Amino acid sequence: KSLGYADLERNRKNTQESIFRIASLTKSLTAVAIMKLAEDGKLTLETPISTYFPNFIPEYSEQITIQHLLNHSSGLQANIGRTDDSGYGLMPDENEVTLNDLLDKFKNSELRFEPGTAYDYNNFGYLLLANIIELVSGQSYADFMKNTIFKPSGMHNTASASFSDMEQRTYAYSGLGMNELEKFDSPIHLSWLKGAAEVSSTTADLFNFTQALENGVLLSASSVSKLYSYTQDMGTNDMASGLGWVIDQKEGEKWVYNSGLLPGYASLMGSLPEVEFLPKPINVKFENSTADKRYQLDPEHSLLLKNDGGTYSLETSGKEPWSIFTYTFSRDAKENNDASNTALFFASAFSTQQFEELAEHGNDQMNGFLGTQEGQEQLKGMWSNFLNHAGDFISYNIYKIEGDEVKNVYVRFHFETLDIGMVISVNAVNKIQGMFMDDAVKTSHVTRVTLVPIGENEFFIDGHRNGGMQDLIINVSDAALILIDGPKHFEGTIQTSL
Repeated sequence: KSLGYADLERNRKNTQESIFRIASLTKSLTAVAIMKLAEDGKLTLETPISTYFPNFIPEYSEQITIQHLLNHSSGLQANIGRTDDSGYGLMPDENEVTLNDLLDKFKNSELRFEPGTAYDYNNFGYLLLANIIELVSGQSYADFMKNTIFKPSGMHNTASASFSDMEQRTYAYSGLGMNELEKFDSPIHLSWLKGAAEVSSTTADLFNFTQALENGVLLSASSVSKLYSYTQDMGTNDMASGLGWVIDQKEGEKWVYNSGLLPGYASLMGSLPEVEFLPKPINVKFENSTADKRYQLDPEHSLLLKNDGGTYSLETSGKEPWSIFTYTFSRDAKENNDASNTALFFASAFSTQQFEELAEHGNDQMNGFLGTQEGQEQLKGMWSNFLNHAGDFISYNIYKIEGDEVKNVYVRFHFETLDIGMVISVNAVNKIQGMFMDDAVKTSHVTRVTLVPIGENEFFIDGHRNGGMQDLIINVSDAALILIDGPKHFEGTIQTSL
């Protein structure tokens, strides 16, 4: 519904096309833009802000990652739009401000807490994110948002800049409850708000945005899941800060939302993601469908199909706990050659932090990194960061090998709460010539999922409802089970009827 007036003087009422300042809903849009850059391999959530702002609080900036900025766990004392108990921070005004102005203003700031250990809402972090988007993409923040988020979503009345004198513009008024209302103009210059609260939009456009996000137009299901699962506890009523979103409960159901407030404007956007359409269950018709069955995917991974009074579920079992959502990454690549042995040596050295002889496995260029104290200290810092974010280390494995003369070996490091991927590039003489992060690796520790029958021998697994990253399809017969994960198909053979 649309209520009230957009312009009292002209007697113009609000509609779904009325343009409002959406305040901090901007952060949700910025977070999706950052995740798109991560999905395209332009940055990672673990990238420290020192990569982009090397001279800004250098004693702390290597500890603060992009993820910390996104979920307000950076610990930055530097902030705009609010001040702490000691008065530290900066309130915006009507004058333009540049990023360099703010970096200079906050150059001597401290951390309020160790990054990733607590929550503290921070507008300045999102201004940094907007500038990271510009540095990485080579476009202005406004242009990147227009081309990458607004246009693909069908957000035709949305802009990350001051809206012009257009027919859909709404005006803020003061004097509610008084005899007369007066137009109210915010004194804040938009330069203070970039990335954090600058965008103007309509209810119809915001609906289009949520639909584009849900339907895979903007991001993959895996990336969308990270928005809601890479969280920081907010310390209040089990609320958590995701990447540009708040995860809460509303009448017992998951409530994913964000809100915004600027002088003259308030905004709210959210969804109940567990209230969703599921395929209508039908009867399963393969033989002995009432019996529990075990299917072996490979020597280390099997699935138990259970039937509890017509309700079907799958449980994983194997050498170590694993999730059906991460089978692509938890299974071992079949290829066993010198390139994989080189990558395994690196994985062993990296995970044990024992770097003796590692330099012998690098080419001339990598020897200057792997064989030096400076390079090894960087590897130690990376590993320490993994442990801080992902908990105890459990195991590693090679899940894919690609290439002919030069091979890319994909290694998955399995931690207590996260899986982290790295790609080791190995040349023709089996020497490491490079390495980079692999953001394709998904993380899920769910070992039992609920199945929804959608055919005579076919089941649907709702990734979000089951705590995973993506939807899956299972085809079952008495002899075999087929796990369909996007374009990948994995077959399991029947082992036991229980």
